Amino acid sequence: MRQSSRTFNDDEDLLDLGTTISSRLERLVRNSLLLLIALTVLAFGTVEYWAIAIFALLVIVLFLIWGGLEACRPHSRLLFPVILAPLLLAIFYGLLQGVAKIDQAGRHWALSMDPEATLLVVEVLALLLIAGLMIANVFRTRHRLLFCEIS
Repeated sequence: MRQSSRTFNDDEDLLDLGTTISSRLERLVRNSLLLLIALTVLAFGTVEYWAIAIFALLVIVLFLIWGGLEACRPHSRLLFPVILAPLLLAIFYGLLQGVAKIDQAGRHWALSMDPEATLLVVEVLALLLIAGLMIANVFRTRHRLLFCEIS
């Protein structure tokens, strides 16, 4: 059996390895968010389901990575920008419009004419809210925004 050239003798080496992985994952999230911002504008020129699906998949994967990083930090805090409050209200309003009731005659009673389409829009709005939260927290300070290296 081959032995690894790197041996861990004390806890400082393990801590150093953890910060290396953490910094690489942070850089991956930061650069992926920048790429997502640039490519989403191009993809949403068309209203195709593949563009929405790719956006949703990328946001969910980045959210899981970012959430794991934030959960491992001892002093993490979530910043909720005020500019996302109308988006949160639009999601709540869309959920209210998506509630439908069918009576005994088979008629649909809902605030929206098409509750299924309304719920699809709510899904995209929720993904935009998650992406906005990630962007606000990843680029929290001016230093993080101005001096982010793309590599």
